[in-house]
Amino acid sequence: MDRATGKISVELCKAGMSVSPNTVGRLLKDLNYSLRVNHKKVARTSPTTRDRQFEYIAELKQVYLAEDLPVVSVDTKK
Repeated sequence: MDRATGKISVELCKAGMSVSPNTVGRLLKDLNYSLRVNHKKVARTSPTTRDRQFEYIAELKQVYLAEDLPVVSVDTKK
């Protein structure tokens, strides 16, 4: 039993339609659906490119501060 077809089967049973995970898989295949696994995407930039981005931001920050302009720092995570 595939985990995804098992989950679909459970949800269908909750909705009053008793169906096995194998049947779910067969029906999806008959309808030309395919279950796919999500894969984590690897960053395409190299560490040197990333370093250059931070160096550029640091330089730009110094230019703004020298001009007495405001600088906002934001730290985010994906």
